[in-house]
Amino acid sequence: GGTSFASALVSGAVARRLQQYPTLTAAQVWTALDTRTSQRSVTPPDFDPSATITNTKLLYISATE
Repeated sequence: GGTSFASALVSGAVARRLQQYPTLTAAQVWTALDTRTSQRSVTPPDFDPSATITNTKLLYISATE
């Protein structure tokens, strides 16, 4: 359910974080990204309208970060 597309987006967020802070460890990158997520239940438009995906983390990275 969307993980292949999400992988590219998260990889980009990791690359941006490492570009700004090249000495971060993997754990520090994880923490930095995880603190920018919000946990929500979503209903994707291309699925059955009665289906809801729970425990979804949505990552937000601003254009200026």
